[in-house]
Amino acid sequence: MHRRKIVKYTLRTLLGLVAALVLIPASLYIPAVQDFVRVRAERSVARSLGMELSIGRIRLAFPLRLSADDVLLRQRGDTLVRCGRLSLDVALLPLLRSRAVIRNFELGDFAARYRDSVAGTDMRLAAGRLGVYLARVDLKAGTADVFRVALADGDAAIGLEVRETAEERPDSAAALPWKIAVGRISVANTAFRMRTSPDPSELSVRLAEGEVNDCRVGLDSARVEVAGVRLTRGVYSYVAAPSREVVPEEGSASERSAEFAAKSGPGHAAEDAAEGAAGAPRPWTVRVGRVELADNRAAYGTMGHAPAAGFDPEAVSLSALNLTLDSVYNRGGDIALRIERLDFAERSGLAVRSASGRFVKDGGAVSLEGFRLATASSRIDADVQAGPGALGLAPAAEIGAALRADLSTRDMRLLFPVPKALGDREVSLSLTAAGTLADLRRIGLELSVPGHAGGRQGEEPAGRAGGGRFGPFRGGFPRTGVSRSVAARHGVAPPRGDSRADDPARRGGAGPRCGGGGCGA
Repeated sequence: MHRRKIVKYTLRTLLGLVAALVLIPASLYIPAVQDFVRVRAERSVARSLGMELSIGRIRLAFPLRLSADDVLLRQRGDTLVRCGRLSLDVALLPLLRSRAVIRNFELGDFAARYRDSVAGTDMRLAAGRLGVYLARVDLKAGTADVFRVALADGDAAIGLEVRETAEERPDSAAALPWKIAVGRISVANTAFRMRTSPDPSELSVRLAEGEVNDCRVGLDSARVEVAGVRLTRGVYSYVAAPSREVVPEEGSASERSAEFAAKSGPGHAAEDAAEGAAGAPRPWTVRVGRVELADNRAAYGTMGHAPAAGFDPEAVSLSALNLTLDSVYNRGGDIALRIERLDFAERSGLAVRSASGRFVKDGGAVSLEGFRLATASSRIDADVQAGPGALGLAPAAEIGAALRADLSTRDMRLLFPVPKALGDREVSLSLTAAGTLADLRRIGLELSVPGHAGGRQGEEPAGRAGGGRFGPFRGGFPRTGVSRSVAARHGVAPPRGDSRADDPARRGGAGPRCGGGGCGA
């Protein structure tokens, strides 16, 4: 009899615990209990953080569908976060397997502000609607897969006060082994502004429509891969403070160039690599398959500057801007991209109908290959290759260039003054160069203006074509310079003594050829 009572009371106790475990979570679905939890949360935040939290209404529906209205977080009278509506829908069963499936997460009428007086940062964020839809997160594997992210009526403003700070040490902490994939990011009617001080500058972007497709980010590998980016009816503006007077550096230009070349030599490259292996952060690698800008506008200007008539480099304004880039690559200072389409109209009246070409910056070397630009009445073809150190004017830097241009005086007048005597004509320009910056041996320039004599070749009767040839520079070029592709495309012969001079692709060049004794056709 005694044993039966023990079993009976034990069973009742266990049933009571099970009922409590079931009823307590279930009570969270009761509106009265939810209001009680809301009040307790507001008091807890005020007591522990010294902030004022108010929630107008909070509701939890089965299984995990949370909604909250009129959320407000304030501190000392300043509003830190305001959200008109928050909704979250999470699947319950995947949580038991360390996974989270977020069916949707939305913020409506959202605004936030962050201010750091020590760092000199003031940031404001606002969004009419921000949503994340169908996100799968695996906490064990460190992966996140998001179907879609949407932002509408967004506005972001950042104020930065640039201060001189001590050099920061590289962060030696290991990167998080997370891989994030987002199928689509869409943006509508969104603005961004950034201002800096004490040297004032302002960058502003307003985008009517934007879309990013198939974005993958590897935090451990520092890689970003994007299939495509499309920006429609965007307006971009950058205004900078007037440039200050630059104090010349000590030493001649050649001495500074030699110093630059020494710093960028192979030995220093090895030192930089060793320093990077010692703990410097790995540079991010970004690859974008395609970038498209449709019907955009862009402007650049100087604060307080009144735009002059015609082309003004301190007040550049582009409209009807269409740009298509293919195979965009960036890693640290390395850049590679192909321009498939570029057309725009400038404030001065100059209208570019088409432009294309490939730009590569690999280490210290820079190349522009197959560049073509055309207006209604002008055309420019260019191939330029500059070896390591050329950007710093290092004397030993190798240079190769081939330029052909047919320029209309009508287009030229939109950019700079042109003598009225030229009338409406076409100016032809041909330039070839190969060698180093310190020892130029081969440069040829031919300028012809139909109906006028050019250079110092003397005048010709009206109606005949005149021409002028300028060069060469004194000194000599080494045997390297213009690449095979550039030389073959423009008919530039390699320097004397180069065994490649018999290459059929390099014979019969149309441009002028200049040697140590002068220029010849």
